[in-house]
Amino acid sequence: MKFLHSGALGDVIYSLPLIRSLGGGVIFLKSENLYHRGIDFYAALVDLLKQQNYITEVIPYPSTDFYEYYPGIHIDYDLDLFRKHPRVLRQNMLQTYSDTFGIVCSGHGIPVQPWLYVTDPKIEFDGYAVINRTARYRTLFDWKKLHGEIVNNYVDKIVFIGTEAEYLDYVNEVGFCKWVPTSNLLEVAEIISACSEVYCNQSVCLTIAQAMGKNYNLEVANGHYNCYFLTENETLLNRCTTSLHPTDSIIKSTATG
Repeated sequence: MKFLHSGALGDVIYSLPLIRSLGGGVIFLKSENLYHRGIDFYAALVDLLKQQNYITEVIPYPSTDFYEYYPGIHIDYDLDLFRKHPRVLRQNMLQTYSDTFGIVCSGHGIPVQPWLYVTDPKIEFDGYAVINRTARYRTLFDWKKLHGEIVNNYVDKIVFIGTEAEYLDYVNEVGFCKWVPTSNLLEVAEIISACSEVYCNQSVCLTIAQAMGKNYNLEVANGHYNCYFLTENETLLNRCTTSLHPTDSIIKSTATG
């Protein structure tokens, strides 16, 4: 099978259970799309995708537009079609991919088993808490209070992964921890695979943690409910009620293994 995806990063990872359910195959990947500029999706994802045993090849695709097809390359599944689903922001992405293509890749969108793996987890981060906080999907949640709880639980076994700008923003606004630079998402996944817990907002680090079945703590942005799963293993860790974001919260998920 030949699959096409235009990103973004987390959207590609959420599509992998569908690809696996269809027997795997080749994925054609665009470097960017009309909504996301400045991040090379192919460069960021290629090494991580190649480690999945249901992906036979990862090939760059010469286009940036959605639903634009290059002559001479046959595509069996245009995974960008998930964007046309009427509930794309109001249900989790696994369910949206299942609905879009009529393929059951999980139980009602609930990830019943991990779908992302790495060959060499960075075992030096065993027992660590990993933090990632991006500029997107910010709320009024009290990260300073949460940071204090993380320090109490993990002491000095805490690292931040993300860009240098994201790290400096976190240190300036929230609190200090060590930064581990990474060059691609394979390196990010190798750290997350070994750690004990991830604290993040809605970012590709969240997606990787979910895909690997890791424990994660998520800052949920009001109106964007497409990246977390309402299962019996999720409990409300804290809540911030404001006139702007009445349902902002941190969701804590315990991995089922």
